[in-house]
Amino acid sequence: MFQTILYTVVSLVLVQAEYKYETKWFRVPLDHFGFQRNETFEIKYLVNDENWDQGSGPIFFYTGNEGQIEVFAKHTGFMWEIAKEFRAKLVFAEHRYYGASMPFGNKSLDNEHIGYLSSAQALADYADLINYLQGNVVKPRYPVIAFGGSYGGMLAAYFRIKYPHIVAGAIAASAPVHMFTGMVPCGVFNRLVTSSFRSADTHCSKNIKQSWSVIRQYSSTTNGSEALRKAFNLCSPVKNATDLEVLMEFLQSMYSSLAMVNYPFASDFLTSLPAEPVRVVCQYLNQTLTGDKLLEAIGKVIDIYTNYDKKNKCVDFMKGDDYGNLDAAGWDFQACTEMVMPMCADGVNDMFEPDPWNITKFAEDCHKKYNVYPRVEMARLEYGGNRLHASSNIVFSNGLRDPWTGGGILDSLNESVRAVVIVDSAHHLDLMPSNPSDPEPVKIARNIHKQHISRWIQDFKDQLATTLPAEDAVVIPEAVMNSLSTVCKYCSEPENKQDRPSLVCGNCFSYVHINCLRRSSTPGDFACDVFFDFVCEDCSLTNREVFKRNRFPWVSVIYLTLHHLNIQSYGISNHGYFHYKTHICSFIDRYWQALFGSQIKQKKNWVGTIAGVLSVYNKLFFKSGSAVLGETGWWKLLHNFSPAVAAHIIQEVSKDKPKVRPRNQPSIDKNLFLAKVTEMGYKDLINNENSVCMPPSDPVPCKKRRVDSDELSAVSSTSFYDQQDSDGRNELADEYVFDDQLNLLTHKDPYSDLEFRGFDFAPSNRLVPVQSDSSSIHSFQPSMMYDSDSHSRSGSEQETRKVFERPKKPVVEEKPIRRESLFSTELNSVDNPWEDPLPKSEPDLIEMTQYEEIQLLKKVENLILRVKDPNKKGYLSRLRAKLALRRLKRHKHLPVFDLDKEVKILGGYVSEDPRTVINSERVLDRFQRSYLIDNLSGTIASTNYGTLLLSDIEPTPYRSLYSGAILKPYIRRDGDSAPTWLKLTDELLRRTNRHIKDYEPPPRATIDYSYVRPQHIAAVNNLCAQFFWPVTEALQYPEFSCVVTYKRLVIGCAFLVPDVNHNEAYISFVLTRPEWRNAKIATFMLYHLLQTCTGKDVTLHVSPTNPAIFLYQKFGFKVEELIQDFYEKYYDIDYKGCRHALFLRLVR
Repeated sequence: MFQTILYTVVSLVLVQAEYKYETKWFRVPLDHFGFQRNETFEIKYLVNDENWDQGSGPIFFYTGNEGQIEVFAKHTGFMWEIAKEFRAKLVFAEHRYYGASMPFGNKSLDNEHIGYLSSAQALADYADLINYLQGNVVKPRYPVIAFGGSYGGMLAAYFRIKYPHIVAGAIAASAPVHMFTGMVPCGVFNRLVTSSFRSADTHCSKNIKQSWSVIRQYSSTTNGSEALRKAFNLCSPVKNATDLEVLMEFLQSMYSSLAMVNYPFASDFLTSLPAEPVRVVCQYLNQTLTGDKLLEAIGKVIDIYTNYDKKNKCVDFMKGDDYGNLDAAGWDFQACTEMVMPMCADGVNDMFEPDPWNITKFAEDCHKKYNVYPRVEMARLEYGGNRLHASSNIVFSNGLRDPWTGGGILDSLNESVRAVVIVDSAHHLDLMPSNPSDPEPVKIARNIHKQHISRWIQDFKDQLATTLPAEDAVVIPEAVMNSLSTVCKYCSEPENKQDRPSLVCGNCFSYVHINCLRRSSTPGDFACDVFFDFVCEDCSLTNREVFKRNRFPWVSVIYLTLHHLNIQSYGISNHGYFHYKTHICSFIDRYWQALFGSQIKQKKNWVGTIAGVLSVYNKLFFKSGSAVLGETGWWKLLHNFSPAVAAHIIQEVSKDKPKVRPRNQPSIDKNLFLAKVTEMGYKDLINNENSVCMPPSDPVPCKKRRVDSDELSAVSSTSFYDQQDSDGRNELADEYVFDDQLNLLTHKDPYSDLEFRGFDFAPSNRLVPVQSDSSSIHSFQPSMMYDSDSHSRSGSEQETRKVFERPKKPVVEEKPIRRESLFSTELNSVDNPWEDPLPKSEPDLIEMTQYEEIQLLKKVENLILRVKDPNKKGYLSRLRAKLALRRLKRHKHLPVFDLDKEVKILGGYVSEDPRTVINSERVLDRFQRSYLIDNLSGTIASTNYGTLLLSDIEPTPYRSLYSGAILKPYIRRDGDSAPTWLKLTDELLRRTNRHIKDYEPPPRATIDYSYVRPQHIAAVNNLCAQFFWPVTEALQYPEFSCVVTYKRLVIGCAFLVPDVNHNEAYISFVLTRPEWRNAKIATFMLYHLLQTCTGKDVTLHVSPTNPAIFLYQKFGFKVEELIQDFYEKYYDIDYKGCRHALFLRLVR
């Protein structure tokens, strides 16, 4: 019954207002997502363009819901009322399989043809229609705003989410986008219905609750049934139990509909009803009633609902939910397939009979009617469910009188996905025609809608604005800038770069505060974003403000990003620090066009540019969190400067930068920086904690220094500036940090060389490489391991890297000047003279990585067979033995002796870093550890394992030792899937028993999904050992596991480790027996693991040759890096398969 309540919103009759429109038809494909059927059919749409400005006017597009489009056009008066104001074209599109838009005519709703009815197909219809209305051009000309109420509101929001390049914004009124499994309680709708009647009168809901038992009692006898017929004015009596259930459903639907259309004025939206119909009907139920009097009062309620206009002689309750003008067949099919909205009643918190939600029974009923089974999670997976934070330009409005509010969005999700909660408003009242009785909150909501629509239209037009040529930036002469008044043109108050920054008009050179702009903010809505070429409304050709992103330097891009994250997303930070990859790079990648415009394209090395800028401006504008958090890659703003102040400081400091810079001195002197900040009046904004230090005025690097193993951003003994080629071009520009086009600096920029010159960088062989074959934001992986000779990483997470060689320049050794005091801190003194000098290393010797060692071992083994000289053969044999020993030690997780590091530690030049572990353990190593005790080979060899069966124990609920939660016996029991093994079994049984007439194989058992239990471990280990290695830690996190069994056979398993890093979980195993694959078993296991760990990034490793990569990609996993020889220490030494791994991440 409850599944069709939403459909009642389309039981509309004609309203008094008449709107003029032209009826048109548009041909669309029957199936947008398949290629085997090429049929087409026509959908109806209505058009009104009498107010349209064909030059730049918007298109207001109504996403038709489950009914005739004419009805929605006549009841969405808000669109008609604002069309003249916005000079808009109105389009109302009819949903396929409703009204006259039937693909197969009268047979469209037959089970054979109804399969092409879905929201996704309807949205694709609308997308095709809009493309046609735009003229089938690549670049759309008119902004499109989607409108919709109820299911239409859901479609409007989904339209913006799925097709943001087509729809500029969406007004989604009374859209229950959360009314799906697991998002809200199944009883919330009925509780809100009850609340409406209880608010009118407390006796009202109590009498309705009491009436159910009275109706059942009367219907049990002939005389009682006749009494019911007379009291309710039924067209036919209740003859049997089926009739009784239909009557009960009709009454429940009636109460729900009255609550939905509880408008403050008379309306014929569903059917003719008085103003505030709930209050009117409760007048008959405002005292305690029993027996005949209670039935008589319910009869009066029915009469108001069905015959307020006195046109019906009796009540045809046998129509059930289809009473009135309803034709719910189409929506009922959608409710049985994709729009599965759980509804229940408990009889305690609501006024209805207890009716628990039973998905099994619901699925059986759907299968009987349509031969389909509901896909419970489809809508959530297709459209985002309650994870719509990444969406934009959507307004979700909900009235507190509307019971569907329980499934609506009541809190704004971000700056552009806004929630408008309307007091005293029923079902999408804000979209209906204006009425003198409209409550004030509804009027306010409509004004809010108009404000958002105006902003969306303006944003669209700003992107098309061509007032400023793309290749020309507005450059205001310095002399002009100095003579300008900094008073805002709009409010006549002075500019304050910290608190009230301004933009400068490129024509009249007037200042305008950001918060005084007509659109209330700059495009993109980034906090304190002043990096625009701006034309005020007085100077604009269109009398509207024009913005064009200027070419500002990377340091300002990163500063703006961190400033915005610090204000808007501080909750996702780690003690105020943001990760350069997870947060900074992801933010820039997501808003690339807003930050750089359409002219600047992403290059493969842009992530490296960010890493380089952070290192260059470390301790000036940015602060690394490595010392505080014990982990590299975390950054925050060092001072309290706004982006406008920071940009001003950079510009001014660059002017005083010395043209001739002493060697090994940064291009921005810290003394100069501090003096300039003080001179500019920003000293109070400096964060004194760990702030800028004041070094001596003429620093000369000491001849000795201790090496801090975790200071990866330390400056080297040779500056980056001195390592450039003779032509002044940086070698790393193409492969690592800097790119000419990405610098975003024009040649006229006075501080263009300030970006990356003059700072001491780590030696090139300590720079972490970037995989240049990808433009992914995760292509850059920070080094976290100690390098024994500063040339390579010892951590096994990244086995290979490029080594960038630099041309050497002759260095003249300067003799230190000895001072009288042993502890002198004057220039050129030698610190700690009692220490021996650091042993010099040969600059041409570079430690081999593990991957290179393995390749060398293979080459040596091949050479031994071909070399005839016994001395050379003996040398190669000894070298092979050493390399094999090092490889075997790594397989057994034994430390590999490092002479260089031991010498440095013993000499006191470096200290043992407790966070650095040779052969650093991965999450997967935990699962392998205990097995290594019994298998000294260190890996899983190719062994023929038998199959272990589970003990025959009936599963029961048990408590997790990890979280204390009670885990159910089963996660899921699947009786429908037919894997290859079961199909083969059935075929063999039929062939074996073919002599038996009409033989059918016995019913299959269910495929059971459950949490891991102790009795599973032996069988799971046996399965895993055949393909990888046994599981040893599975019982530590039982709620993050999934074991799939068929009878007593384990056919698959999946395990997740919940907290491997900050805000990160790791999937260690996803495994299905080969003969049971291609049956969506792994898909469900992976989906289950992701649901158990929401809100965290999920990572995993997978072989590049593993077809499971495609499964992970469907779930949104992205490749971060290729790790060569990742599986080297897991698989047997003689394993012939691929040993490399792709590291995947699902960002949440």
